[in-house]
Amino acid sequence: MSESESSSATPKGAQVLAVRSFYYSGFVIRHSRTGHLPAAMISTPLESQFQRWQMRSLVIGAIAAVLSIVGLLINRAQFFHSYLFAWLFWSGLSFGALVIVMMQFLTGGMWGWAVRRLSAAAFMTLPLMALLFLPVLFGLHEIYSWSNGVRDETPGYHHKAQYLNTPFFTARSAFYFLVLIVIAVLLRRRLTAQTHRTSIPALSASGLIIYVLCMNFASTDWVMSLNPAWYSTIFVEVFASAQSSPLSL
Repeated sequence: MSESESSSATPKGAQVLAVRSFYYSGFVIRHSRTGHLPAAMISTPLESQFQRWQMRSLVIGAIAAVLSIVGLLINRAQFFHSYLFAWLFWSGLSFGALVIVMMQFLTGGMWGWAVRRLSAAAFMTLPLMALLFLPVLFGLHEIYSWSNGVRDETPGYHHKAQYLNTPFFTARSAFYFLVLIVIAVLLRRRLTAQTHRTSIPALSASGLIIYVLCMNFASTDWVMSLNPAWYSTIFVEVFASAQSSPLSL
């Protein structure tokens, strides 16, 4: 073992490496606040590798879209149920990213600089997620039995007729997206503008409250209403925590 290798294996060598890592992290954080990093830190081979993976992902997405259309023609009901499951998963990442950023601004900590840019990019896909919700509305009668009048045949659940109907379901979903997208856009603007930093904690606090209220009803509409006779008072906690837990890991 060489002298340099042995020194790095000692506690003193580990401390030196830790100090170097600390100063490097601080250097990146200081430059990331302005949104610019030195050109020397940008790896051209890494950028080209990302571009290749983007093209591969596009090809895979196109193939998956064709297979989905084939599945729609073969089994329409199964297609829409599968689409809802996939949409809940991917939209959950966008909703969860919004929660992570708002929680970080309330709790503080330097760890937020490591995930803030990534999370901001993730929650800014919420308009796209809202657009991708349209197939769920198109397949409403295939997904939710209450849209076909099955709810009225369930004893003791006639009072849900005022809530579980297609126009009100669509209006509520549009309201959830509208409110959360407005919060995401405002948060994104304050992240990029240096003059509105002090208002971010207040926006995050109110945004988290609004998010919980929206998810309380959204989880009922999108998931629990799959079975009109089923209800759960704790399901919203499971639903909301499942959105942010993958990003937390």
